[in-house]
Amino acid sequence: MTFPGRVVRRSSVVMFVLYGVLGTTPASAQTVVLRHIAPGSTLELVVDGNPAVTAKADAGGNATATAAKSGDSRSQTDANIWLETCDDLYRVILAAPRAPIATSGCRGTQIGGLYLVQSKTSIVIDANSSSSLLIRQGPAYSAWLTDPRPVAGASATSAAREEQPPLTGPVAFGGVGLGTALHFDEQSCGNVTCSWDTPLQFGGGIGWWVNDFFGAEGRYGYLGKLTATADQSDLKFSTTREAGFLSLAGRAGFRKGRFRPFGYGGMSFDRATVTTTQTTGEGTQTLAMRARGWAPVFGAGVEVWLSPRFGIYADGQRLGLKGKDEHDSPLELDDTQLTVLAGLTVRLPRR
Repeated sequence: MTFPGRVVRRSSVVMFVLYGVLGTTPASAQTVVLRHIAPGSTLELVVDGNPAVTAKADAGGNATATAAKSGDSRSQTDANIWLETCDDLYRVILAAPRAPIATSGCRGTQIGGLYLVQSKTSIVIDANSSSSLLIRQGPAYSAWLTDPRPVAGASATSAAREEQPPLTGPVAFGGVGLGTALHFDEQSCGNVTCSWDTPLQFGGGIGWWVNDFFGAEGRYGYLGKLTATADQSDLKFSTTREAGFLSLAGRAGFRKGRFRPFGYGGMSFDRATVTTTQTTGEGTQTLAMRARGWAPVFGAGVEVWLSPRFGIYADGQRLGLKGKDEHDSPLELDDTQLTVLAGLTVRLPRR
């Protein structure tokens, strides 16, 4: 244990070598400061069995007691230090090695070590930790009597980090958004000028984060009804495609506080119904196809956790719409769908 100051702690042998034979006069005018006690509590300082010097703790929890000066101001000696506690009374005892300590019935603790004390010695003891003792041959440093100020924002940031639990385990998510098909217009309209809409889409699913980096998901997505129409003097037609999908994909991402960007990729099972109504002159013809098939799906997104249980997310994905007609016609579906969704995500409790 090392204490600041010019001279701190010496054994009797070292003191003999350095200073020669010491006088037996006890040290005088020692100042003891006891910190972190209740304001108004009493500190008693007892030096070598002499009558106690008392002091009251201030509003900051510091009590300062100074023994009366006596004897040679240059005298120095070894001393053991004891701290006794009785409710709101604290007693600090400086006594020669192996000197008997009067029994008081209070809780007593010897502060380990042998200390060199002089008439000008200042000792600062923390009542919350009996092993915390600072000693100096001179006035106590002001820094010893105050607590360090916390760095602004540091404690709050550390607490926020400590309070964040692992964002792992099962999650449920769902959202709404918009999407577009890359080839719907050319497949439906050909060389005829037509117009089409962008329907509202929605989707959701269940995911599982094994850790902050890897997971998996299963989701359902409804791609809405996408309609293309044309109205010319000799031709009128409309084509409507209603589609949805089920997908299984793996996730990979990384967590940064409450944020977790991620990407995913897998396969989707798609179903789509395509209906075309065409009017030429006075004749009207309707063609319908229901297709299903497998196609790759991949995308990327980000989670923002507002609390350990609830968060928001947004992601975009690209999936294929591929399949053959269920009625064994030669018609096939081959397109690419782009979607962007945003919504809520919830961590599910584990059983």
